[in-house]
Amino acid sequence: MVLLKNRDEALPIEKPATIAVVGPFASDKTNLLGRWSMKGQTEEAVSVEEGLKEVMPEADFKVVGCKLGELNDAYVSSAVAAVRESDIAIVCLGESAQNSGEAVTMGKIELPQDQINLLKAVRKCGKKVVTVLFNGRPLVLEEVLEASDAVLEAWHPGTMGGKAVALLLSGKENPSGKLTQTFPRHSGQIPVAYNERRTFTKIEPGDLPEGPQFPFGFGLSYTQFEYSNLSVSRETLGIGDSLNVSVDIRNTGKRKGREVVQLYIRDNVATVVPREKMLRDFSSVTLMPGEQKTVNFTLPPEAFKIYNNKMQYVVEPGEFVIMVGPDSQRLSSRKVLVRADGE
Repeated sequence: MVLLKNRDEALPIEKPATIAVVGPFASDKTNLLGRWSMKGQTEEAVSVEEGLKEVMPEADFKVVGCKLGELNDAYVSSAVAAVRESDIAIVCLGESAQNSGEAVTMGKIELPQDQINLLKAVRKCGKKVVTVLFNGRPLVLEEVLEASDAVLEAWHPGTMGGKAVALLLSGKENPSGKLTQTFPRHSGQIPVAYNERRTFTKIEPGDLPEGPQFPFGFGLSYTQFEYSNLSVSRETLGIGDSLNVSVDIRNTGKRKGREVVQLYIRDNVATVVPREKMLRDFSSVTLMPGEQKTVNFTLPPEAFKIYNNKMQYVVEPGEFVIMVGPDSQRLSSRKVLVRADGE
């Protein structure tokens, strides 16, 4: 699961509170399993309602669930009434398990309008709003982000999904997931990816802010991490040489946390049009508040290989950029030069 937004530390919910849990995924179990659930049994699944009540027994929950496609005016009114009597609203939204997977595609990748209407109605109550998303694809989330103080991407998480959501919302676990896909701002941006083929000028839609809504590798935590002292073992290497890369990571927040450190390579000169960058390695590091560790990577010669203009998988001489950071956009870099044998 990936924490996408957490304005003014809306999460975690640490103190006993009256909590409204609304939306089509508040008590749902079937869709938590995803489309290809195989031997997954719905009766074994833990819903968000069940997970929250188990993990946060001291809280007072007002649960108003419904089925997908049944968010009528009467339901919205009952959900809003529960929110008004609560300190915080957890709004559980998403798409049916049957709407993603093999042989299923959508022209619009926004949430259904009835779910957006519910979220906007909840927002007008003036309470803190936490949105939990259950879906099988990247979604366009502009309206969701505007109406939410915090957003947790839970995907279709399986039988224990409801408890996992509860552990994260309560702060008993600290989010550390990272996006394995790029989230666009609008379906008109598609295709959008962190590793697109490089051109002279990247064309961005003129009526949208530049770049994706959330880049590949993005994910927030309840703590903060600081990157420093990126270094490489050598600035010039031969075609068959490996490269050691190191970076210091410090937990500058107040909570124990796990960070997924990502290493990308950019090939500046190639016989084919190269990609903007390519993820070549990543490492997980867990740090206590104030703790610092050095994360080390070893890049073998294969990490520099591409298919050249003769369809040979080789290392080509030239300049490469080594980049390390918390996602595919926020990166520190060092340049290295790969020389041909005998140069």
